[in-house]
Amino acid sequence: MGVKKVGKWIVERDELCLYLGETDDGCFQVTRNGEQIELTPVELGGALDGILQPACHGNGDK
Repeated sequence: MGVKKVGKWIVERDELCLYLGETDDGCFQVTRNGEQIELTPVELGGALDGILQPACHGNGDK
């Protein structure tokens, strides 16, 4: 991907739901293999992968 995305998320029915304000919005099943995280959509669409990082609030705090 190579693109940093910021949005909101919530866990519903054991699924991670992302609200990024674009077509990637939706709920995903999350699997982990070592350091690799994969998000598989519950609805139509392809899987996403990337790096999960804590939010940065602009003042150096996490």
